[in-house]
Amino acid sequence: MKFATAASWLVAIATCSISISAMNPGALEAAIDCNSEFGPLEFVFLEDDAVVRAIEDDVRADLAKIGFDVEARSLSKADLNTARQSGDFHLSISETWGLPYDPHSFAQGWIDGNGGEGIYPAMVGFDGESSREELLDMVKEALQQDDPRFAKEKWA
Repeated sequence: MKFATAASWLVAIATCSISISAMNPGALEAAIDCNSEFGPLEFVFLEDDAVVRAIEDDVRADLAKIGFDVEARSLSKADLNTARQSGDFHLSISETWGLPYDPHSFAQGWIDGNGGEGIYPAMVGFDGESSREELLDMVKEALQQDDPRFAKEKWA
């Protein structure tokens, strides 16, 4: 499962980004060296989605500036769903969850891994206060709120 290593990449990105933002003259070179050790990241997207393809192109170009190699992998809808559900990708952009969906329906897919566009497998490497179990408990608590004021507080 490729997403099992995503947490270490995020730490590396955050560490390198902090160095860059601190105006360390050699920070960019250090970030590039650090990030180039991770190998290629796979960005999966729906094969006929021109908008996501354009976004992927921009993301790939931006990440290349800090040493990440991103490989585009356009997939059929069935293959994209399989990749997302199994965690066989590093980056992906989901389509909008507009009408008739709501945030509760979207978040419910995180809990059991059915739906949620690969979020459940993506969370497998989370630990500590941000563990998958901790985050899913927070989602479950927010989903149980009947009063919109309290629900809003839980989602914040």
